[in-house]
Amino acid sequence: MLPDDDYNWQAFARATRYPAAPVAAPPEPTGRRFGVDGVITADLYDVDPVTGERVLVQHEVSHNTVVNAGLNWLRSLFDGITPVAFVRQAYAAIGTGGTAVSASDTALGTETAREAIETYAAGGTGVCTITCEFAAGVGTGLIAEAGLFDANAAGNMFDRTVFGSAIDKTAGRSLTVSWTFTFTST
Repeated sequence: MLPDDDYNWQAFARATRYPAAPVAAPPEPTGRRFGVDGVITADLYDVDPVTGERVLVQHEVSHNTVVNAGLNWLRSLFDGITPVAFVRQAYAAIGTGGTAVSASDTALGTETAREAIETYAAGGTGVCTITCEFAAGVGTGLIAEAGLFDANAAGNMFDRTVFGSAIDKTAGRSLTVSWTFTFTST
């Protein structure tokens, strides 16, 4: 059956010769963006075995990388479709691996110790500091890396850093590692 005479055959012919342009991807937003910046400080102390007095031996500052698993963890906080159990990053780990950080890292290079996070302190808008101490005798070796995890073994790694200088954590030294995260909207 042919269409009636009211059909616009010219428009049909143009559309056949010149199909509509493909739908373009939406433009990049020009407004605000969300970001995470992290600075890790590691303070190494000699500990007097009698008095417990601590003397600062080494201070290292390093920027960290939120790895893919950490970004996915952040994403899951906003997932309203699939129920997600919120498991916080409650463990800090140190290790001797010095391989450069990659976004695809899922573990430290060579983990030597993992401890529960001791303190969480909210700072100014979007700022928090997480601190963990590795006591004398825990995690000894030339410490070169650190990361945060959601479990006391294996688990999901949130971030990783490799320090600029190795930290000589002998059995008589303690190490305090602090992560300061700044969540921004730029």
